[in-house]
Amino acid sequence: MADSADNQSLKLHFSKYDLEPETKFLTTKATVEKMLADIKSAAPYLYAPIIRDERTNIYYDTNGFRLYRMGFECRGRKFGDGEYRHDMKTPEKAEDGPIGPDRNGIFLRREYNRVSSNSTPHLRDFSESGLDDALEDIDDKNLKAWVKGYFTRQRVTFMPAPGTEVEIAFENGYYQTMNNSHKSEEMWIVELELKKGNNLQALIDTANMLKQRYGLKVCVKTKGEMGMEFARQFMDADHQAKFDKSTSERSALYTPLRRQFGI
Repeated sequence: MADSADNQSLKLHFSKYDLEPETKFLTTKATVEKMLADIKSAAPYLYAPIIRDERTNIYYDTNGFRLYRMGFECRGRKFGDGEYRHDMKTPEKAEDGPIGPDRNGIFLRREYNRVSSNSTPHLRDFSESGLDDALEDIDDKNLKAWVKGYFTRQRVTFMPAPGTEVEIAFENGYYQTMNNSHKSEEMWIVELELKKGNNLQALIDTANMLKQRYGLKVCVKTKGEMGMEFARQFMDADHQAKFDKSTSERSALYTPLRRQFGI
């Protein structure tokens, strides 16, 4: 994958999917509280209102974890009265990776969205959305819910450069198995996403400023990936073996930063 700063022709919205340039950091409650206090005092940010919301995501995969193997993640959540939104996130190059952030810690991932009355997604929904080539070799088209993520968010959007909008989201929450028997430790995540404009360098510069100011360390894993890894320890032996096989196979697609900091 080309370095993010070199991509001068970036477009965020395509006819079938959105491109999400983002980076994230695992941190602590104290750091998040410090960052929120600085935002409210407008330093070093231009003041913008903080928006709060809460999300419960369910993460799906095939019986053999074929999505995980390719660096894909499928999540679903309620979306209005009687409707559900299902998202499929893929690497920028969907067919064969690479998986993970570039040397600047930036993920470039596609996001495909479907809204329907079906509570459970199906791979054919995303084949019809433009992922047919990437999904055609998967024999098991049925998706199973593997883990839930409960996260509350506080987010703010500001303009670090003209024509550029960056969203900073502060999330805290945990993962839970589908039978509610096991719960992860609480997590605190800071996520930056370029919401408007082609200026990826502004996203990189904002991330670097926050790293220097608050001592943040890049997280090379996605939230879906961390959720599936949490669920793995509570699977039966057969599914653990399948998950481990997918983990081994996908490692060939890791970016250098992903290999260095988080197998």
